[in-house]
Amino acid sequence: MSTSDFEFERRSLWQTVLPELQLRLIPQGIDVQLVDLQHGSLVDHVYDRHTFDRHITELAVCHRTSIGPFFLCLIGDRRGLVLLPSVIEDEEFIHIRNAIFETGKDVKLTNEWYVRDDNAVPPVYSLQPITKKFKHFSCGQSQSVTVSHSQSQSVTVSHSQSQSVTVSHSQSQSLTVSHSQSQPVSDSHSQSQSVTVTHSQSQSVTASHSQSQPVTVSHSQSQSVTVSHSQSQSLTVSHSQSQSVTVSHSHSQSVTVSHSQSQSVTASHSQSQPVTASHSQSQSVTVSHSHSQAVSTSPETSHDVERWIDTFHRLQDMLQAGATTCFRDGKINQEHEYKQQKYFMSGVEQEIQQALEISTTDCLFAMRTFKDIISTDEAACRFTDLTSDRKLDAYAHARMQTLRDILSTKLADDNLCHFNVAWHRAGLTPEECPEHADYIDDFSSSLVERLTTLIERRIDNRLLVGIYSTDKRHVFSDALPHCLRCLRLSSQTYPELSHTEDRIRGLLQTGACREHQAVLVYAPEGSGKSVLLSRVCLLALELFGKDTIVIMRYVGITSRLKSRSQSLRDLLSSICTQLDFLLNHHMDLMKDDVERLLSYYYSLLNRVSKSGRHLLIMLDGIDQLKSTLQSDDVNINWLAGKLMPKVHIILSFNTTPSNADVSRTFVSKFVYSDYLVPVGRLTAKEMEKTFCCELTRRGRRVTDSQQKAIRNAVKTATTPLLVRLIQEEALRWPSHFTPTSLPESVDGAIARRLERLERKYGALLVGQIARYISSASSGLSELELLDVLSCNTEILHLAGQTDWGSPILRFPFSLWQEIRIDLGLFLEERFIDCKTLLCWSHQSIWHVIVQRYFTRVDKIKQSHKDIADLFLDSWAVNKQVSPDLSAGWRCISQQPLLYSEAKYNLRRLSELWYQLLHAGDIDGLKENCFCNYDYLLAGMHARSVSCLISALEKGFCHVLDAEIHVILRCVVHAKRILLRDPLQLASELIGRLRQVKEYYPNHIDSLVQQCMEWCDSYNLPLLVPLSSWLPDPRTPLVTSVDCPDGVQRLCVTPNGQHMFCTTPKNEVYMYHVPSKKLIRTFAGHRAPLTAVALTRSNKFVLSASMDRSVRMSEINSGKAVHVFKDHGDGVLCLLLTMADDYVITGSRDCYFRVISLDTGQVVHSKKEHTGPVTCLSLNAKNTILLTASSDRCVKTWTFDDLELLSVIDENITSGIATMALSVDNTFLILGLDDQSLIVKSFTTGTDVHQLKGHKGKRHGEFVDLWT
Repeated sequence: MSTSDFEFERRSLWQTVLPELQLRLIPQGIDVQLVDLQHGSLVDHVYDRHTFDRHITELAVCHRTSIGPFFLCLIGDRRGLVLLPSVIEDEEFIHIRNAIFETGKDVKLTNEWYVRDDNAVPPVYSLQPITKKFKHFSCGQSQSVTVSHSQSQSVTVSHSQSQSVTVSHSQSQSLTVSHSQSQPVSDSHSQSQSVTVTHSQSQSVTASHSQSQPVTVSHSQSQSVTVSHSQSQSLTVSHSQSQSVTVSHSHSQSVTVSHSQSQSVTASHSQSQPVTASHSQSQSVTVSHSHSQAVSTSPETSHDVERWIDTFHRLQDMLQAGATTCFRDGKINQEHEYKQQKYFMSGVEQEIQQALEISTTDCLFAMRTFKDIISTDEAACRFTDLTSDRKLDAYAHARMQTLRDILSTKLADDNLCHFNVAWHRAGLTPEECPEHADYIDDFSSSLVERLTTLIERRIDNRLLVGIYSTDKRHVFSDALPHCLRCLRLSSQTYPELSHTEDRIRGLLQTGACREHQAVLVYAPEGSGKSVLLSRVCLLALELFGKDTIVIMRYVGITSRLKSRSQSLRDLLSSICTQLDFLLNHHMDLMKDDVERLLSYYYSLLNRVSKSGRHLLIMLDGIDQLKSTLQSDDVNINWLAGKLMPKVHIILSFNTTPSNADVSRTFVSKFVYSDYLVPVGRLTAKEMEKTFCCELTRRGRRVTDSQQKAIRNAVKTATTPLLVRLIQEEALRWPSHFTPTSLPESVDGAIARRLERLERKYGALLVGQIARYISSASSGLSELELLDVLSCNTEILHLAGQTDWGSPILRFPFSLWQEIRIDLGLFLEERFIDCKTLLCWSHQSIWHVIVQRYFTRVDKIKQSHKDIADLFLDSWAVNKQVSPDLSAGWRCISQQPLLYSEAKYNLRRLSELWYQLLHAGDIDGLKENCFCNYDYLLAGMHARSVSCLISALEKGFCHVLDAEIHVILRCVVHAKRILLRDPLQLASELIGRLRQVKEYYPNHIDSLVQQCMEWCDSYNLPLLVPLSSWLPDPRTPLVTSVDCPDGVQRLCVTPNGQHMFCTTPKNEVYMYHVPSKKLIRTFAGHRAPLTAVALTRSNKFVLSASMDRSVRMSEINSGKAVHVFKDHGDGVLCLLLTMADDYVITGSRDCYFRVISLDTGQVVHSKKEHTGPVTCLSLNAKNTILLTASSDRCVKTWTFDDLELLSVIDENITSGIATMALSVDNTFLILGLDDQSLIVKSFTTGTDVHQLKGHKGKRHGEFVDLWT
C-alpha cells in the first residue's frame, strides 16, 4: 500500500504518537502496540487478494477483543486500487466469462487464474495463489512501485497506509488500538476485553466503475517526466495498450508497464511505498518521491512481481468489462449491492466499509486536505488526482468529497479530526515549511489526545470502576476466562463422546440424592476430555436447573492455575474465593493457611448440600499439578474423598507413561470404581463421522479421493487430536487437490506441519519463534513476542527488515499474522497475569517442538536471555548491533516492575526470574530478583508469600547457590509474620541477614542495604532491628543426594551444580545436585571403576577401571569419544593437566603413563615404582609431576621430559592410598594404608605433622579438602 502521501504522518505515528501513548497509559498497565500490516511488504497488499483478506480479518479480531477505538484511518485526496474478487459464484463467473468471450477477448487468462472449487458449498470459482504460477512472488520486502493502467474506463491512484495500534490493558480488559492505514491490527488487553484501533492511511476510496463513467488520471501531454527512486530496481508490467511506462529505482530492477500507445512514461519513486499511476491516453505521467531508501530483492522475485502486476491489471480489466456487460444485461443480480460493487471497489474502500459495519462509534478518522493545491507543481500528482492536462480531476475529488460527507454524517465529532494544510510546491515538507512542521505537531498531539480520551472513556464505562470492588474484579478476572473456554469447547463437534457423556449423566443424578465420589475422567492427551468436561458443565445446568453453581477450572489458562508453577493449594484457594463470593460470605480468607482453607471449603460444601441448589466443580488437567499430588502440601482427599449430596466434582487426568506413578497414587484414593470413567479409543468410523460433521458445519466437503486418503489416515488414530489437525488442513483443500499421503499419528501430523512452515518461512525463523513461545513459563503475549523478535537482529535480517534502510526496525506484523494462521490449532490463548498469552494448545505439540528445536544448549539459553532482556528493559544494552542498524527505531514497549504505586507488572514478576534462571545468569537472577528488595516485596504484594517461596524453591532446585538458600530460609522462617503484614519483610530480612551479610558481600550485603534504605523512606512507624537476635538462617547441611546404587568415587563441577560418581554397577552417574535428579549414565566399563575426573572445559568426563582402560565420554551426549587401552593391568588413578591436553594414569603394573587426549597416543610410559601406582598430582604450573605408590614412596618428576627430581620416602610406614599437594606447593598430604595421615614439606620431604585416629580407609575426600 502506498505510503508516499502520509510519509511524515506515518513516521510521526511511530516516533511521537506511540511513545506518548505508552507514556500516558503505562501507569494504568496498558501496553500500546503500533502495527503496520504493510510494513515489510514488497507490493501493495491489494495486489494479493489472499493477503488482503487475511489482513482485513484483523478488523473483526480487534473489535471482538476491544472495549474502545479499533480503527484509525488517515484519509487524503487520492483514491485506491481495485481488488480482484477472491471467489466468484459458479453461475456468475460463467456469465462474465461468456461476456468476455463475446467481445472477442481470449478467456484463457480468466480460466487460468479462476478455478472451480467443488469442495465449497455451493461451488465457486476461486482466485488461485499468485505463487502457483509466479513461484518467486513475495510480499516479503518493504518497497513497491505500482504502475496501473485500465483501458478507457477508470484509473485509480491510491494511498492507503494501513497500520494499527494495539493497546493492551493489565486489568480485566484488553485494550487494543490499531491504525488502519489500510490495515487492521489486533492486540489484546490484559483482561477479557480489549480496545483495538486500526490505522488506515486511505486516501482514496473508489466506489464503482462503469464504462459510461470513465475516470482518467492522465498527466502532462507528450512529455516524459522522470521520477527518481532510490531503490534502483525496475519492474516491467505489460498492459493492453502499447505504451511503455518505466518506473525506475535505485536498486537494479526495473518496472516497465507497456500500453497500447506509443509513448513512454517514466515514473520514479524513492520511498518504500507503492505508487499507482494510471493512464487512459497517450500522455506521460510523472510521479516523484522525495524519500530515498534502498531495497535489495532477488532478480527472480522482481521479475515475478512485474509479471504479476501486468497479469493483475489485464485480469481486472477483463472482469470489470465482463461484469459491466452482465449488469447491463441483467445476468447478475442487480439488487444485491455487493454483487454490483465487488468488481469495482478499492481495497481502502472495503476496509472503511468493513470497519463502519462493525462499529461507527469506535472508529477515528483523520482527514487531511491541502488548500489551494497547484496542479502544475511536480509534486501535485503524489497528493491528488490529476487529469491528462494536469488539472484537478473533478470526478475523483467529487468521490472523495462524497466519502467525507458520508463519514461526517455517520460519525460523531469525537470520531473525526480535520486538518487543512497549506500547499507547498514540493508537497508536504516539514523540514522546509514551518506551517507543515506545525501541522505534523498538531497531527501528533491531536491523535494522542483523541485516542487517550476514547480509551480512558471506554475503560471507565466498561469496567464500571468504582461499582465493583477490587476483590470482585479479581473473582471475575479469574473465572471469566474459564467460562469463555467452556463455551468454546462445548460447541465443538465430538459425536463419539455421547456414550461417555450419558454415563456421567447417570453418575450426576446418583450424586443428587446420596453420598458419592468425584468423577475421574482419564485418557491420553488429545482424547477430547476437555470437550467432554465442558459439555458436562452445561449438562449440569440442564439437569439441576439454571440456579446450579458451576465452578470450572482449566489448569494452566489463568494466573492462579499456571501448570508449571501452581499447586493444589492455589487451586483450592481459587475455588474457595469464588464460592465465598457466590454465597455472599465475604470472609477474609487467609489463602496461605492451608488448614483454614480446607476447613472453610468443607463448610461451604456443607452449606450448599443443605440448600436447594446443586454445586458442580469441574477441574480439567489436574495431572499438570502432579508435582504436588504426592506431597503433603494439601491433602488430596478434598478431591478424591466422599462428597455430600448435591455436591459434584468432575476431574480429568492425562494418562501418560511419565504420569504412571502419580496416576496410581491418585486413583487409589477412589473407593468406588464406577466413578473412574475412561474415554475409550475412538473407532475409525467415529473419527470419520466427526470429520464430516465439522466439514458440513463449515460449508465445505471433500472429494472421493480426498475422503479415501483421510480414511486411511484416521483408521489407526487413537485420539480426536489427529482428526482435528487433518481437518484443519482439509478445510483449505480445493476440489482439484489430491493429497498424496497423510500422517497417521499426532506426532507425525505435528512434524509435517512444522516442516511445511520451515519450507515456507525458513527453519531459523520458525525455530526461533517456537523457542521463544516454549521458553516462556506460561506463554507470551503477542506484543511480547513481536517485541522480542524485533530485538533479535538476526531475525530481522531473516524477515528482510534490515535491507531497505527504514528508520523503523520492527518484525513485520503481516509476517507474524501469516505464521500464526498457519500454526492454527497449535496455538491457543490463555489469560494469565492479566494478559492474553499465546501458548501451545497440547502437551503433544510442546513435546514435539522441544525435541525438534531444543537441541542446542546455547540456543536455548540465548532464547531465555532475550526474553529476560525484554523484561529488564535492557534489550538494547550489550547487544551486538551492526552499524547500519544502530539508529533503527525498534519501538519496544516498556516492562517496569511497577506500573504505578498500586499496580504491579505481573508478567515481569512471573517471567523475569524464570528466564534469568534458565539463561544461566545466576548473578543477574540474584541482582534483579531474589536479592532485590523491590522485587521480593512486589512478589509478595502482587501474589502471596507462598508464591514467593515457591519461586525461591524452584530457583534453588535448579542452581545450588548459598545466597539463594539463605534468602529462602529467611522467608520460610518469617512466613507467619509476613502473612499478617507483608511490609514486615524489610525488618525480617535485616534481623536475619545482618549477622551473616559479611560472608556474602556480593548480593546479601546489598540486599540488607536496600532494606535499610526502604525503612528510611517509609513514612509510618516501623520496627527496624539494629542488632540480630534471630537464629542464623544458614544450616550445616544444605542438600543431600540419594544414590541408591552406592558411591565409590566422585567429582563435582566447578560451579557445584553437577556431580559424577562411580557405582558398583561399573557405571558413572551424573546428578544435578540442586534437583537431585539423575541426568545421565555413562556405561562401557566391564570391571570396577577406580577414578573419575572432569576436563576443565566441563565437556568431557574420564573414568578409569580395572578393565585396563580409560574412557573419555562427551557429557552432553553420553557417548564415548576415546577409549585408552594401553595399560598392562587395571588403572588405579588418573589426572588431567590444566590445559586438558594430557591425561596421566597410574596402574597396577607399576607404570604411569602420559597420554595425549587429542591423538590418544602414549607420550611417556615409566615404570619406576616397585608397586602399583596409586596416586598422581601436579603442581599449579603443571611443571612438576608427583607419583605415589604402594611401595611407600613419592617421586617427583619434571613434567616435560619426566626427569626424576626427588624421592620422598622418609617415615612412610605403609602404602600410600591418597595424596594431595597444597595450592601454594608448600605442603604434601599423604593418606596411608595404616590409617594415618602425614603432612610433609614438599620442598624438603620432612615431616610437619603426623595425624592418627581414623578407623577406616581413606579415599579421595582428602584430596577434595585440600584442593
